[in-house]
Amino acid sequence: MSAITAAVVLLILRGAGAALPRTGLPAEAQRGLRNRVFGVVAGWLLLVGGLGALGVFDVPGLPPRPMIAMVLGTAGVLFASFSAGGRALLRAVPLHALVYLQAFRIAVELVLWMGYQRGIIPEAMSFEGRNWDLLIGLAALPAGYLVQRGGTTARVAHVAFNVLGLVSLGNIAIVATQHMPGQVPSGTVSMAVVGTFPFVYLPAVLVLVALAGHLLSLRQLALARRSQALAAVEIQKERALA
Repeated sequence: MSAITAAVVLLILRGAGAALPRTGLPAEAQRGLRNRVFGVVAGWLLLVGGLGALGVFDVPGLPPRPMIAMVLGTAGVLFASFSAGGRALLRAVPLHALVYLQAFRIAVELVLWMGYQRGIIPEAMSFEGRNWDLLIGLAALPAGYLVQRGGTTARVAHVAFNVLGLVSLGNIAIVATQHMPGQVPSGTVSMAVVGTFPFVYLPAVLVLVALAGHLLSLRQLALARRSQALAAVEIQKERALA
């Protein structure tokens, strides 16, 4: 779980760093945005990991504390995307990048399945049970290719993939909540492990990345369509003046 979390975070930071020169922001603004992104990501990892190690998330009851962290983190990411720097960064990231990123869910599902085999994850949270998120991870590759290729099918693939991914995450949230400590009979395998370090990174980082990735991907598409519409209006104005 730690290795997957590190790989996903490094991939995101590398992608953000590569996109910064394409934002059109002044060099000083780019440095400031880079420092804020790196600082927030590092701070979140340390905060969540530290609280997990201290047992703060390992408390029965609803709503599950790890999911509260996921929701708060996602809200923070979405809020940041509406800032000037956030919008510039979203426009600079290729549309297919956030789709391809969701392929990391393949590795997550394999780890969950291994956890089920070892008796620390309930069967329902593996692909042998009611968790079909492996299919979303696999679908990210052809969907990303269609979006990257462009054409008439790109937008359909873009929207369909993100909507299906959100539906899958909703299903996982329901299943996970039903298998939290206190929600299953005594002696039955629960999802108690996600309240401990490093498994707390599953809801508080990896699921956060999946959820925010879908929402930001749809926002990216909306921003791209808006830019195209504005460009078309400018072209019409130039033609009218000519």
